[in-house]
Amino acid sequence: MFGGTDDDDRKNDLFVYDIYMNKWQLLPNKGKVPLPRSGAKGVSYDNKLYFFGGYQKKSGNFYKDLFYYDLAK
Repeated sequence: MFGGTDDDDRKNDLFVYDIYMNKWQLLPNKGKVPLPRSGAKGVSYDNKLYFFGGYQKKSGNFYKDLFYYDLAK
């Protein structure tokens, strides 16, 4: 799960859910981290998670960027 919003603001964190352990874990990030946003679309391919776009409704920013998280690293 990437980004989204809570009661305070938009987020840019990335969590993974372990179905066997029944728990969520925050994944560490390195390099350039995408700006906080909601509505990003994602797909998994070749051991990477790719995310595209999203928005920040309060600021009116809509994104057309593409970034990925390498699960092997």
